[in-house]
Amino acid sequence: MKKEIIVRKNGTYLRVPVESMYIDDGELDAKVSMKYTIKNIEKLDRGFKIQYMIRNFEHYIQINRYQMKDKLMRNNLTDTEVDKIMEYEREKGLRIKTKKGFIWEIEANKVGNKDLYKFYLNTSKVLSNFKNREVYFPNIYNGGAVCWGNVSRMEPEMPLEDGGNTFITFIESIFNTELESTYRGMGLYNYLLNKRIKRDEVDDLTWDTYHILRSKLEDRTLSFDGDLILMIISTVWDIDNIDLDNQI
Repeated sequence: MKKEIIVRKNGTYLRVPVESMYIDDGELDAKVSMKYTIKNIEKLDRGFKIQYMIRNFEHYIQINRYQMKDKLMRNNLTDTEVDKIMEYEREKGLRIKTKKGFIWEIEANKVGNKDLYKFYLNTSKVLSNFKNREVYFPNIYNGGAVCWGNVSRMEPEMPLEDGGNTFITFIESIFNTELESTYRGMGLYNYLLNKRIKRDEVDDLTWDTYHILRSKLEDRTLSFDGDLILMIISTVWDIDNIDLDNQI
C-alpha cells in the first residue's frame, strides 16, 4: 500500500501519496518554526485524534540536575565520573535529535465557525513510528502518554496543520527521572560498542565523558536504568535518538 500524508488545500484536507511530495533539504530552523506533517486523523465522538510526524528535529532539553545526579550516583559510577558527566551536561547540554522521527498524537476540537482547533495537551502521546510502543524519552508514561503537570491545563488554539507545534511545549518543559524504564538484553550494548568516537574529532570534555561511559559498557557495569541514560548516550555519541530507541 502506498504511503500517504494529509495536506490542506482551500480549507479541505486531502490525502497525497508521499512520492508526489517535494521536500526541501535546505537548512531548517528545527527549534520553533518547522511544520510537522499530519500522518493520520481519526474522527472521535467529540473532536479528532491527530498524529503528526516529528522529523528533522533537534532541540536541547532542560533537565532536573538534582535528579540527574542522583540517578547517576546509583548507576555504578564513581563520584569523579558523575561529576564529569554533570560537567558535560552543564557545558554541552543534552538534546533530542532525529531525522527518522516519531509520532506526536494529540486530540483537538474545532472552535465554532473559525478555522481553528483547540488542542488538549493532556491527551498527547509520544509514539514510535517503527515499533508498537511509546518512544523512550523522559516524562513519558508506559503507553506514550505525556506527564505534563500543571501545563496539561493549557488548551492552545491554532489551525490543524500547525498542531504539531504543540510538541514544542513538551520539549521545552523540564525533564525529570520519575517515569523511567529499565532496558534488558544485549542489543543496546552491542550497538554502542560498535560505534566508536575518534579522539581527534571531539574536544577533551566529550572524550572524557565518552571514555567513562564506554568503559562501563565494555565491562557491562552500566545499567540502562532510565530514559535519561539514553539521552546522555545519544548526545555524547551524537546518535539519532530514534536510531538508539530502535535498538530496544
